[in-house]
Amino acid sequence: MADVGSDARLMEIASRFSELEHVEAVALAGSAAVGTSDSQSDYDFYVYSRQPVDLTFRDGLLRFRAQRLELHRTFWEDEDVWIESDAKMEIMYRTCAWTEGELTARLDRYEASLGYTTALCFSIERSRALWDRSGWFANTQRRGRLRPARSKVSRSGWERRRLREAASLLRDRDLLRFEVTARL
Repeated sequence: MADVGSDARLMEIASRFSELEHVEAVALAGSAAVGTSDSQSDYDFYVYSRQPVDLTFRDGLLRFRAQRLELHRTFWEDEDVWIESDAKMEIMYRTCAWTEGELTARLDRYEASLGYTTALCFSIERSRALWDRSGWFANTQRRGRLRPARSKVSRSGWERRRLREAASLLRDRDLLRFEVTARL
């Protein structure tokens, strides 16, 4: 993989998204952003916008670059994936409102989310902005880094209570299963 700082493809893609008024930021995430990429690594982009990015624009930006293109995959998030010369490229699209809501749920209300409890926070914190219209992305990253920590005592107490309850339920369930099996 080429040195990220010298890869003109990244800045070209970010520049094209910057032409859209509703796009707030384009960020590079994953191993390429933190400097741990190798020849097998891909490029992970995140486009943060005030409204969804039009599929026609996305197709026009990526179709000519791609040896293979999968546009608008929606299994996890809205994303486009393509192969360009020697690299797999991936763009995930997030609205600013959705991102802010997810961060509020994770960082302020401590709500878990299947598969994404820490992945969202981690990817935002470790991403590198390629373009940031108004500083929204920088502020979003700062919010994650400066979040107030919950008291270890109260969290530990809460966790201990939940673990005891879960262990009790499991023990009761296993005893019941043992009794039913023994009677059969």
